[in-house]
Amino acid sequence: MMHADPLNTRDFTALESLEGALDWWREAGVDADFADEASGWLVEPESENAVAAPPPPAPPQGPGGGAAVPAGSGSTSAMGSQQMSGGPAGGATMAALAPAVAQALAHYPTFEHVVELIRSNRDVKLLVEVETSVRLAAYQPGRIEFTPTDSAPRDLAQRLGTRLQLWTGNRWAVTIVGDSSAKTIAEVRDAKENALKSQAENHPLMQAVMASFPGAKILSIRTPEEIAAAAVSEALPEVEDEWDPFEDD
Repeated sequence: MMHADPLNTRDFTALESLEGALDWWREAGVDADFADEASGWLVEPESENAVAAPPPPAPPQGPGGGAAVPAGSGSTSAMGSQQMSGGPAGGATMAALAPAVAQALAHYPTFEHVVELIRSNRDVKLLVEVETSVRLAAYQPGRIEFTPTDSAPRDLAQRLGTRLQLWTGNRWAVTIVGDSSAKTIAEVRDAKENALKSQAENHPLMQAVMASFPGAKILSIRTPEEIAAAAVSEALPEVEDEWDPFEDD
């Protein structure tokens, strides 16, 4: 194989094009596997004695043993088993909600307030059932325990709890127990009415009326408190109808 010195056979300067140099090497018979593209000559071959670049440093360790995440990277990583489990956070949330729930239920300190809530929502069926079928055993805001009467509906406890949760926005525990002998609201009310009726019948003036009118019966009794409340209500000034500009004369 013949090798030629390019500096002795031809004038060679750095200004000659790379393509011309390739043609010259082919004409000289140089047996070399060079690429025809000039871009192949622009890649500098690796040296056997080249020093390898050092590996990038390992990322810093976080406090929990994991890799720390740079700020603003858009990633989120758990920093400990407590954070991943959510135990303390969940307990803190429940502790924060407890005062709010207690404050909301504080509007119903007695069972009478619950009955008034049912009445204000005009659930007549539930109101009658509660007044006639519930023998209250224990009460605290958010919890009711009662013994049902023999005529009580089987789903009374479930419906009462559902309605109270709907109206108050908080869960109510309504439980049936079997050891309460308390009177129902209706029985207490009837006992008061019967006592008032018996007291009225034994009054001398009423006995005189009954003697003069044998067929007379006592239909209703109004206590002094009820008479005073009715008088106050009747004494309130009447509100005139407001003028409506769209009403026809």
